[in-house]
Amino acid sequence: MRIRIKQFRPHVLNDALRVAVELEKYNRAEKQLIESRSYLRQASQTEEKESHVDRNENSDHIALTELMSKMEQRVQELQNDIRE
Repeated sequence: MRIRIKQFRPHVLNDALRVAVELEKYNRAEKQLIESRSYLRQASQTEEKESHVDRNENSDHIALTELMSKMEQRVQELQNDIRE
């Protein structure tokens, strides 16, 4: 609906004002919708969960490091192939 309103080309000042008011109405409604949403966030974790998260982050970090080193090697190989 908003796209149709933005694509509308008013020929008279009254039409332009009507379109502007309608767009403002949509913007305010969306803003109220976003502000009315509530979010929950966990404030604390148990030690068991924290250690589990730390282990997962550590293994993810190791896997990412290995992937990066493989990518660096592959880039080096490609650069050497281009030079030859």
